[in-house]
Amino acid sequence: MEQTPIQRSTSSLTTTEQASRWGLTLEDWAQYQSLMTGPRGIWSPNLDPVTALGVNADTDTERRRYAEILVRLERERTMRELAFEKVVQQVKRELYPNEPLLDLEKLKTLLEARTREPPYRAGDCILLLVNLDCGACDRLAQYLASEVQSLPGLQLDVYVVGGVRDEDIEAWATRLKLPQALVQQGRLTLNHDGDTLSRLTRDPALTVPVLIRARGEAFEILPSDPIVLARWNGRR
Repeated sequence: MEQTPIQRSTSSLTTTEQASRWGLTLEDWAQYQSLMTGPRGIWSPNLDPVTALGVNADTDTERRRYAEILVRLERERTMRELAFEKVVQQVKRELYPNEPLLDLEKLKTLLEARTREPPYRAGDCILLLVNLDCGACDRLAQYLASEVQSLPGLQLDVYVVGGVRDEDIEAWATRLKLPQALVQQGRLTLNHDGDTLSRLTRDPALTVPVLIRARGEAFEILPSDPIVLARWNGRR
């Protein structure tokens, strides 16, 4: 199998360099690698190292330390993204000074196309944020699990908000009869939130359930009502 340039670049980093990029010690990195060889690696295969260590920390002191590392990393990322976006907007104004910000005809066409397009398709990843004491969350999780079963190539990642244990999440999935086959295939994952909701939406007013479609690099919040989604799909 041919390695991609990204894979080669990542694999060429030393352990010290990888740990340093995340603000972690070598001991932290070894613990992270050990965690990802166990159940955490199955439940949350793409979880970042700092969050993985934080949600599996044993003491409040450890959780606090990892939280501080994550906040600093997120702040640095946000500042860099905002700085770049500021320059992008400046360049747009310089290169196309007479071009309107919005092309109303194109916008109308896009909106009309969206009403005809189903909310998700093969290749999409659906992120569902829930808590374990929420009837609307239960109904939406069951509906989306059935959608994943009927649509090959669709992925559902469930993130549970709040301080819950792994066994609580497992009991919840069992109570809802979420298909074990999908979990085994990796098409349905069960995860701790790890601040995913605030990082993706940056809207503290949002409450669960929250449904987000990831398509390539684009994220979009979808309606969190199974009836609305069914009608959007053209089903009653």
